[in-house]
Amino acid sequence: MKAPRILLALITPAFLTCSASAGSLLNSWNIVTTGGLAVSANTETEGAVRVGGNLTASSQYRVAIHTPTVDNVNNLIVGGNATGALTIQNGNALIGGTLTGSMSHPNGSYSTNVAAVQGIGAADAAVLQSDSSAFHAMTANNTVSFPGAQPQGVNFTVGAVDAVNHVAVFDIAGSSLFNNGNIQQIGLGFANGLGESSVSSIVINVSGTSALAWGNTGNFVGLFADTWARTHVIWNFYENASSITFNNKSFNGSVLAPFAAITTDTQSFQGAIFAKSLTQGGEVHQYLYQGYDPNTSAVPEPTSLVMLGVSAACGLGYGLRKRRIA
Repeated sequence: MKAPRILLALITPAFLTCSASAGSLLNSWNIVTTGGLAVSANTETEGAVRVGGNLTASSQYRVAIHTPTVDNVNNLIVGGNATGALTIQNGNALIGGTLTGSMSHPNGSYSTNVAAVQGIGAADAAVLQSDSSAFHAMTANNTVSFPGAQPQGVNFTVGAVDAVNHVAVFDIAGSSLFNNGNIQQIGLGFANGLGESSVSSIVINVSGTSALAWGNTGNFVGLFADTWARTHVIWNFYENASSITFNNKSFNGSVLAPFAAITTDTQSFQGAIFAKSLTQGGEVHQYLYQGYDPNTSAVPEPTSLVMLGVSAACGLGYGLRKRRIA
């Protein structure tokens, strides 16, 4: 009988040092929570998942199902304990605490009680908050109008980018888009000769500290529903929003909300999620954010994960990851 591939935390083979975080948090991960991740349904995340606190799944939870089989890096990292019927389809899993339940790992291995990953939540929080502050500091160079009493569509038209990083920036109030039942649809367009090839990313800075809910607003249409928008638009909730709920409808683009508790229902999420905590009820598809990242340095890893000769291998893993688009 073939022995299960379970690695003890006392052993530190080279694979432990190469994680999906060889690049930035924003460009490398499908989900990052600095606190806990609670999975409330039988669901999956197509890309890599990084949890600062505990991972608890009430049913089956599958991760890294669309990452390359040959990309044998750490596609699931949990700083705390993991509970549930878990599957990491491709790559390895590192758990800082204990595993209660099961871990299927057809194309990799897993390890528990890994002290080196137990501090990732605090380190990741600092990085994500810095990213959010940097996006917020960018000057808005585009505007958008939202309906008041009369229902109508909304179109984010990109007519300008900054001269250095070619980023289009919008500033909006969270309540103008979320909780707005008069928005019939949300589109994306370009003007002044700009297009997907000349715009590195679209940053939408969202203000507000009250609870926000997505389900009453219109659907994404046209260019806002294609792969480019899903991988190059980032919604930056830079204030301390109490909670953000995505229900009833799919959402497009990545969400950066380092201070918020996010909840998703059974509808799919077309982008990456970076949050303080997440309650996940639906699939998160692997549309990794590929746009401008203000924090160009590598994600800080615990020093005990650094070994001689590992950086080159990690760089290869990151190069593979950068090409992953669903």
